[in-house]
This record gives sequence, C-alpha cells and structure tokens, in this order.
Amino acid sequence: MMKRTSRGFTLIELMVTVAVIAILAAIAYPSYMQYVGKTRYAQAKEAAMQVGSALERKVAQADKYESSIDGLKVYEDQLSYTYALTSTQRGFYLKVTEKTARFNIWAVLNSKGTRCACFGSSCSEPTFAADTNSCPTGTTAF
Repeated sequence: MMKRTSRGFTLIELMVTVAVIAILAAIAYPSYMQYVGKTRYAQAKEAAMQVGSALERKVAQADKYESSIDGLKVYEDQLSYTYALTSTQRGFYLKVTEKTARFNIWAVLNSKGTRCACFGSSCSEPTFAADTNSCPTGTTAF
C-alpha cells in the first residue's frame, strides 16, 4: 500500500493564521491612528507658525497685513485655514484645522502673538479673536 502525501494547508491552519493576523491588526491600527493624529497636530501648529511668520514679514514691508493667505498655506491637502483681518487691517486671526475633522485638531494664532492649540475629543471650537491675549481653558500654548 502506498502512502499518500498531502500538500497544502488544512482549514484549521488557515483559520489560526487569519485569527493571528486579525489580532495583530486590532492592536496595531489604534496605535497607527494615534500616530497619524499626533502628526496632523504637529502639522497644524507648524502651518499656523509658518503662515503667521509670513504675515509678520509682509506687514513689516507694507505696514498692513495681507488680505489673503492663499500663497502662504502649507499642507493644503490635509489642513483647512480660516483667516480674518481686523477692520483696520492692523491685526489678524488665523485658525488651522484638520480637513477630515477625524482627530478634532485646531491651532490658532493672532497678531498679538497669542498661539494656542488643541488635540482630542475634549477640544471645542476656540473662542479666539485678533485681540485675544491668552489661550482658552483646555488648550495648549505653543
């Protein structure tokens, strides 16, 4: 009688492999999303600083702030910008948020030099203007 050798995997072996991969994915995905959120938070703060610095350079040359920040934006594929001038054009307010709103991230700064940021589910819409001198409760100065 000849012995029959089988090649391939049994159903149990395949199910165990799929289960191990699922467990690894369940552990890795939240860590990955936290990493992406922290990266977007850093990008929002960096973008606010870059645009704010560019606006300050322009005001040093023209003695008034730019009416638009279209040429100054960075990370436009991931971030949204809100920019407003005071009525005299001698002050500004800039808010940078993440486009998808998946991570609840925002960074704000103004012409007075106040810079605040928030990341996470506890962040509510900032009460911030061109003349704000301090960061709202629950935010971080940067």
